[in-house]
Amino acid sequence: MLNWRHNWTRCGGSRGRRRCGNTSQGALTAQTLEPRVLFSMDGLTPAPVAGPIERVDAAPGVFNFLIQGTAEPSAVVTVLQTGGGEVGSARPDAEGRWNVRVDAATLINNQFAFAAYETDESGNRSVLSQEIRYQPNFVLINTDDMRWDSLPYLPQTSQLLGGSATNFVNSFTPTASCGPSRASLMTGQLASQSGVLYNLPPLGGLVNYDINSTLPVWLDAAGYRTGLFGKDRTNLVTDQEFESDPGTQPLPGWDEYFALYPVGYYNETINHNGVLTKLGTEADDYSTDVLADAVTEFISQGAENGPFFAYFAPHAPHYPGFPAARHLDAYDDIEPWRPPNFNVPANNTTAEIAYIDSLRQMQLASLLAIDEAVAAIYDKLTATGQLDNTVIVFTSDNGFQWGEHGNLGKGLVYEESIRVPLLIRDGRDPVQRVRDELVLNVDVTATLAGLAGATTTHTIDGRSLAPLVAGESVDWRTDFLVQNPRFSGPYAGVQQYAVRTERYLYTEKSVSDVQLFDLQNDPYELRNRAKDPKYAGVLARLKSRLDQLKPQDRMGPTVSQLEIALELSDLGIPQFQLTANVSDIASGGSEIRTPEYFLDQSGPNGSGKGIDTADGKFDSAVEAVTQNILLVRLAGLEPGDHTLTMNGRDLRGNWGDRVTSVFHLTPRPLLASASDTGDSSRDGLTLDNTPTLSGSTLPRAKVSLFATNQLTGETVLVGTRRADASGAWSITTTALSAAPYSMAAFAEALDGTTNRLSAAVSVQIVATLTNGLLQVVGTNLDDRIVVDGSAPNRTVVMFNGVSAGTVSNPSRIQILGHDGNDLLEVTGSIPANLSGGDGNDALYGGSGGDALNGGNGNDRLIGNGGSDRYLFSSLTLLSGLFNKATPTGMFNGFTDEITETQDGGSKDILDLTSVNSSITADLTPGRTGVVDYGSLFLPRFVRQTIVMSDSSQPAYLEQLLSGSGDDDLRGFLTQKMIGNAGDDIVTLSPRVNSQERVPLQGLSVTGSPEDEQVTVKLTATAGTLQLNTEIPAGIQGDQLKGNGTRSITLTASRRAINTTLAAATGLLLIAPLGGNLEELTVNMVASVRDTEQATDRFMIALQNSPVLGGVSGQVTYPPRGGSLLLAPDATVQDHEQNFAGGSLMVRFTGFSATTDALSISTGSSGTGELRVNGKSVLYDGSRIGTILSTGSSGESLAIRLTEGVTHDRLEQLLRAISYSSKSANPSRVARRVEFTLKDAAGAASNVVAKIVNFKS
Repeated sequence: MLNWRHNWTRCGGSRGRRRCGNTSQGALTAQTLEPRVLFSMDGLTPAPVAGPIERVDAAPGVFNFLIQGTAEPSAVVTVLQTGGGEVGSARPDAEGRWNVRVDAATLINNQFAFAAYETDESGNRSVLSQEIRYQPNFVLINTDDMRWDSLPYLPQTSQLLGGSATNFVNSFTPTASCGPSRASLMTGQLASQSGVLYNLPPLGGLVNYDINSTLPVWLDAAGYRTGLFGKDRTNLVTDQEFESDPGTQPLPGWDEYFALYPVGYYNETINHNGVLTKLGTEADDYSTDVLADAVTEFISQGAENGPFFAYFAPHAPHYPGFPAARHLDAYDDIEPWRPPNFNVPANNTTAEIAYIDSLRQMQLASLLAIDEAVAAIYDKLTATGQLDNTVIVFTSDNGFQWGEHGNLGKGLVYEESIRVPLLIRDGRDPVQRVRDELVLNVDVTATLAGLAGATTTHTIDGRSLAPLVAGESVDWRTDFLVQNPRFSGPYAGVQQYAVRTERYLYTEKSVSDVQLFDLQNDPYELRNRAKDPKYAGVLARLKSRLDQLKPQDRMGPTVSQLEIALELSDLGIPQFQLTANVSDIASGGSEIRTPEYFLDQSGPNGSGKGIDTADGKFDSAVEAVTQNILLVRLAGLEPGDHTLTMNGRDLRGNWGDRVTSVFHLTPRPLLASASDTGDSSRDGLTLDNTPTLSGSTLPRAKVSLFATNQLTGETVLVGTRRADASGAWSITTTALSAAPYSMAAFAEALDGTTNRLSAAVSVQIVATLTNGLLQVVGTNLDDRIVVDGSAPNRTVVMFNGVSAGTVSNPSRIQILGHDGNDLLEVTGSIPANLSGGDGNDALYGGSGGDALNGGNGNDRLIGNGGSDRYLFSSLTLLSGLFNKATPTGMFNGFTDEITETQDGGSKDILDLTSVNSSITADLTPGRTGVVDYGSLFLPRFVRQTIVMSDSSQPAYLEQLLSGSGDDDLRGFLTQKMIGNAGDDIVTLSPRVNSQERVPLQGLSVTGSPEDEQVTVKLTATAGTLQLNTEIPAGIQGDQLKGNGTRSITLTASRRAINTTLAAATGLLLIAPLGGNLEELTVNMVASVRDTEQATDRFMIALQNSPVLGGVSGQVTYPPRGGSLLLAPDATVQDHEQNFAGGSLMVRFTGFSATTDALSISTGSSGTGELRVNGKSVLYDGSRIGTILSTGSSGESLAIRLTEGVTHDRLEQLLRAISYSSKSANPSRVARRVEFTLKDAAGAASNVVAKIVNFKS
């Protein structure tokens, strides 16, 4: 008789786990297995205990093991390698301990597995001990939306893995969306087995699969140290609508949890083991890089802590596909993607095609950070001696269509959607192979679980790829099922199935709409063979096969006992609680998955709101379900009866018949007339932030009034009152901030038996007045907000053309537009701050000196009177703008327009201090485009442009404050150009003349505490620098060295230095005699505890340009006609006088007629004779210019200046420019004629203009 007992602990059963992995030469690592299986046979020798197994004297590719255990002291222990023979024997010591060393072990059946038996003195042999394994490490890299044919765009990955890995060239994800694919990877189940058919509830989300039965859970139980780095779910917001969602708690099975929360590229939140950390928008906040750093740190700890499973799941290249800053233009020069099936059918416009081209460039460039991460992982494995015992898997969750079949995206049955890359490198057998079997993402799950020796807790659909990786010939699948739900078009709400074989793709959209593609002869799936008689047999066979592969349960579950109860949540906020039972017992017996509901209007199956399971887990064919319907979902519903429609879904994706229930909302509360401060009694607009509302309900009922902020979605209790005997009630709310609200009343009957909820009334508190600040807040719609403060002691707030009320004597005004295309306007002299928010906004300042911030969008900023501040910030991510085509293709940024008048104020400021990228700015007159900058993390074609509405207006901006990037700033000496941080170049005009004293106001010291002592050295390449030491709180005499020389040194607090530098006369540059200053370099050195650190470098370049004078003004064209000299008193200033090679441009700006002409009046000027011979302009016979454009018919007069030109001759040429009209009766509209001169270096003069008037 055989008696046996087992008493073992698997390798991963204890947190005080074994050590495993590889170390350097001579080191010892271990995978400890506590007492294993003990067999005892009556009259026979018991089995030995085997374990731990340790790798010793590790060298790359050489596996030496020391296997230890216990046995009877008198026995002989023999060790066998599973799949091989005896590898050694040993006799235990007196305490029964034994060990066997196995040198240069061979990998057999993809594993290093051993067992032992013992032989007693009588020759009796025991049964084998339990098998022990030396487990490999796993690195699983799962990209997001990467096609199989994008692998060549990852050069390092292709080199490091491609040369020693198995490339599965026919790898697929049967349900081509992030959520189902990732659920399949974690569970090893196809979508129809896991229940996750899409990214969002009701067809997707964590609630739809068992998070306690997944690959990390199995590997953790098998002794692995597990780590997730990246994307673990597809939509955090919708997942968290379910009470069963774990929230910030790490998902089961992960020892190290480093998840994107939610997913993105910048400005993301990391959930690190339940602690949320916010990333920023700097270059080193790029999420792929942050995840790569975390996963390599995790790997570096592996050698001492046992085998590990590292799951690296970056967001790239998922659209919008933002690359890392260093890769922004990496693939800008690749050819547009135009395979034969591109835009067939022609669903995409020219702009949409341009968008696809840009998106593809961005997505491919985003892969380069992943490529670098793969290299970093590979290097870390090598450096820590773990590469040869690590299995690296590189794949993607699904493909992506770049216009093939007229589609952009995924989720379809076509090859571009379902086919993904798959490389598997087994470091224990690093051989390059190519396999063409049809493999699936669920096979990866089976492979890793199998190699680990892990026990799966449910049946999985995948097969281990280990034999294929080892080069074995295996009988393999010849087809597989493709399943994708549809959400639009005639098949919305229907599951689309297909069967993909080695040669064919057959799909059914409906009974009459089927497709059959012969991939061997039609790899781009362009010719549907479903009606081709030659393929009738194939069609019939595949139709039958698809029917076999599809879930056999094709009936949806039934819903019963649907009820809707009004109750208070745990937070005391009213909600409707939906409860029901869903059963599939009589319709197929499949497990239930998330049902859905609709309010009033029903949609296609799968488009409703999901319903949670009552017990926290969908795991049976009968489920009690529940969902709370919050006030925010009820906003906008009318008083009266409303229909809730519900239907159930089973695991296979079948929807059942819909059932309905009715709930009731009582009449809305009314805003009291005393609180309605506006013109209309029905618009809900008020300036009362403690409004009074009233209504009628049950007699003596307790009434609670709730307000939901429509901007934030937050609901709060704002007041309670008991109704009177007639049911009437009135509540004055607690103080509320300015915002649009929906307010609803919840009534509890006196006896506690009845509750009622009212429909919500919209109340918009347009503005609040606190401590003199009038804060006006818009909605997320298109708003027109006007605050009229022009009348004494009376400020009127207008909202969309309706008065919301009047306030008295605000000292400041703030208007927040929020989303939408808003018009925000202030009149009067009260200082105001206007912020447009997202959208294309128009902001109109008053005469009080306003701050205007358009926000994201193409905005118009009109300062009007007063000294205004125009604020601009760094371009933000705005991911949504990249997710669809614009009229010209890919979103390429914003253009904002500023209108500023000459008499608009003496200190108008263009404030760019919040911009962290490089700025190009030019505030010299004669141009409309004044500022251009991009982003540190967006593609280079995405720009913020600032233009002026008229070319003369840049001069009306007296100050420019730049940001923290390396900026190129241009302006006049009269303008204050402050560079702030970064290595900036400031170019000022006009020329600095000899010995001219120029105030330099653009310098500042940043990057250290204000009271910290710093040393600043100012160096000029020519001339002298003079610092004013008499400025209060500024630099004192003993803190300055070298004053009045080219190089001065300041040693003082940062506050004192900046106080001096900011003053109008704080720092003067005195230009040298007979020379021109070209460059001023400023270095700041901060001394901290006697340690010097250079922290900034600031450079000013002064460019010498020609200056035109004596031109501006007005003239009148005589009625008799003829030629009219335009600039008889013109002068030119240019000390270098390098005119030859330059040009003179005279042109009409604004109105001109074809009869108008600009020409050169010839003749003697008193000092010489000016003539025109063909294209040549001659002065006393010497050619001084060549005519490039004749100036006839209203065109420009352009002259290239040649070597004969001198300063005097150029002035004579300017004075000879004339206007004439060929018309006997020319138009009376005034002509504006502009003059511009450029020298040989290309330096342009100021633009001057002469106005030609006409007598009536």
